Amino acid sequence: MKPIVTNTWQTLKFLGNLQVNPSDNALAYVVSEANLEADAYDHNIWIYQKRKHFQLTSNNKAQHYTWLDRTTLIFHQVNEETKKVDVYQIATTGGEAQLWFSLGVSVKQIKVINNKQLLVLATDHEDYLDKHKVDDEQWEAYQKAIKADSYYQEINQLPFYFNGGTFMSKTFTRLYVYDVEKASLKPISAPAIDIISLEINAKQNKALVLARTRSDVYGFENDLYELSLKNFRLRKLTQGDQWLLQAFYLKNTIVAIMKEIGGTFGMNQNAVLGQYHRKNKRFEVVGDPIYAIGNSMNSDVRMLGSPLACVHDDKFYFTLNVRDHSRLMQFDGKHMERVLDFPGSIDGFSFLNNKLIILGLKDQQAQALYHEDKQLSNHNKALRDYRIITPEAIEYEVDGRALKGWVLLPPKFNAKKKYPAILNIHGGPKTIYGEVYVHEMQVWANAGYVVMYTNPSGSDGQDNAFSDIRGKYGTVDYDDLMGFFQTVLQRYPNINPAKCGVTGGSYGGFMTNWIIGHTNRFACAITQRSISNWTSFYGVADIGYYFTKDQQQASLQKSGDIEKLWWHSPIKYLANMQTPTLIIHSQKDYRCPVEQAYQLFTGLKEKGVETKMILFNEENHDLSRTGKVKARQKRLDEMLACFNHYLK
Repeated sequence: MKPIVTNTWQTLKFLGNLQVNPSDNALAYVVSEANLEADAYDHNIWIYQKRKHFQLTSNNKAQHYTWLDRTTLIFHQVNEETKKVDVYQIATTGGEAQLWFSLGVSVKQIKVINNKQLLVLATDHEDYLDKHKVDDEQWEAYQKAIKADSYYQEINQLPFYFNGGTFMSKTFTRLYVYDVEKASLKPISAPAIDIISLEINAKQNKALVLARTRSDVYGFENDLYELSLKNFRLRKLTQGDQWLLQAFYLKNTIVAIMKEIGGTFGMNQNAVLGQYHRKNKRFEVVGDPIYAIGNSMNSDVRMLGSPLACVHDDKFYFTLNVRDHSRLMQFDGKHMERVLDFPGSIDGFSFLNNKLIILGLKDQQAQALYHEDKQLSNHNKALRDYRIITPEAIEYEVDGRALKGWVLLPPKFNAKKKYPAILNIHGGPKTIYGEVYVHEMQVWANAGYVVMYTNPSGSDGQDNAFSDIRGKYGTVDYDDLMGFFQTVLQRYPNINPAKCGVTGGSYGGFMTNWIIGHTNRFACAITQRSISNWTSFYGVADIGYYFTKDQQQASLQKSGDIEKLWWHSPIKYLANMQTPTLIIHSQKDYRCPVEQAYQLFTGLKEKGVETKMILFNEENHDLSRTGKVKARQKRLDEMLACFNHYLK
């Protein structure tokens, strides 16, 4: 068996955007793979039908698609020459893709009403509201206007930018209808609202639209609208006092995945299922699942998302995070039931010929399609030739809290031999680790390290009380992580305690920074896309102004709160830091902006601590998951080199 090394991930295939056709007899999905030469990813649509898989597209750019009818798909992509969005048709029965039409808007999503009318979600701008008109003269004028105004940014709202994107002032998502026969694009929604998502009902005569009222300071409140697909009028159903994440038609009612605004456990409170009551124009909670709806399982071998909720056969299906795995649930309008527990991560699901098809991660394999216990796809068969380490679960306890972690042991682990070790900390904090394939940890284990990881307090997959560490960052979570670290050292006494490293990204980067300010037990640290100073994070992160107040229970708006923000800031403890540190950050990371890394680097360097920073110019917060191929590879190589230098 070949060892897994840093560039093995480039051989993997990433599956996503799972969609069934209107007849429920063919399933489409996108297969993405790294292209080192192009420093990008190739995306192509595949079809699964009659127990066979075949590749439908070959232009390597087809990732945004939808079904037009039972045998035809449409996909869209940006034309690099014209800067318009080209929409193509392609038949599953054979033949090349054909250009259908082009649009002069920044398309985010297309939904099919019928083969003559389409709904289009697109990014719009207050100053260029006529750009949906696509004749050449107006398009040229629009392009010139953009170029003429490119020397400055007007900032007048919060958030003013979004991770990896551009400044957002005056921009919003607008809903359009495209008439194929007239080749006309007509706006439906007004500039006063910002569209979040939409779902068309089975009869294709109505759609549910989630939108928020545009504001100088955005919160979580949004509204549900009903759109008639006959006259294209929007009718407001709710009063803007709820936080709706998704909404679907179920029989003669409406259901939604939602959160409580200002709830007992803050913004990380578990989402619940709500059912709409037209009399009081509100959603009321159905049951109270103690686990979080969705999927927050950590892995670095995904690319595009897939649906995690849908209506099928008059039942609403959705996923939950349960400790260390995914669970599928169903609701028929009255009763909620468990469908199955998947021993890994459900990354998407659909129904094909009334059979449940799951796109997921399990058994330490890369992504595949499954029906019950049978694997249906084989895109990642190359991984079979590699040595994959199976994790060993460890149950432990800290101050009465029952916790679980895992250890990856190096190949041919010898109890008489001394080994270096790495503690890896997940982001979030409300995400989870489980027994699924994580490439970076397989690399380290194959390189001879004992790799350990756990779900401390604040993680997802349990009840709200467990996940609630608001105002406690660096306290109970630190105790849990260090308790786990000590448990592993006791369980495997041949780990060399003088040769242990620690790493993590985002919240995991925060905890890495916190750890080196509170203990010198680690021989090196690698902090990634981290937070070091809450007092500045508050005003520079795209989520800073609300995430800081919620999670740290402190605000710059309140006199005296700055002391609490400073107490939870790792950089406060700079005087204690002695651990050699590698800082990895991205220039376009607006979730944890790069100034957080600069502050830490400056403090450590001035103090004389061995420190190096790798800054990726064109990457963002998602570098480790969807970054460009060369940058993603460089990150993995630098991390392994750092561990090898200090721990071997």
